[in-house]
Amino acid sequence: AEQAEEAAREAGDALLEGEALRLRGEAYERLDDHDRALSAAQQALAIFEAQEAIPHQVRARISLGRVLLAQARYDDALDHYVPAYELIEETDDRWHERVLRNNTAVVHLCRGDLPRALEDAMYSLKLCVEFGDLAREGDNATVIGIVYLELGQLEQAQHYLDEALAIHG
Repeated sequence: AEQAEEAAREAGDALLEGEALRLRGEAYERLDDHDRALSAAQQALAIFEAQEAIPHQVRARISLGRVLLAQARYDDALDHYVPAYELIEETDDRWHERVLRNNTAVVHLCRGDLPRALEDAMYSLKLCVEFGDLAREGDNATVIGIVYLELGQLEQAQHYLDEALAIHG
């Protein structure tokens, strides 16, 4: 990723440099190096904002929020997810909205806002079905199943958890 960043700088391609930084952040996230993941994603976001590159900003904000979510920093995650929603509304970018709603469903679940978690997970599930994103369908079915479990609606919980297991099993 660092070579890609350098090549992008040499070519004068700010968007490519930002994307390389964002991807480096995702690599650090997978290595559980949250500080470097946040730093890389924040640098990418700054580049994308300077370039007024809305789709890139959305991806960077989703990356930042995901790292913060993994650290149980829910309010901080929402500080990136809420502006991402605003950008998605401008562009009607339902592809990225499916990811964003899945992530915010988890935030709301962890914060105990079960109705909102259910609403976001259901909508994300709908979008995932439309786009054929089977893996994220399973993720959403899991979140929905957990919410129903928390609500004491055991039959609905079992239905969605069985669906998730069928996908991920």
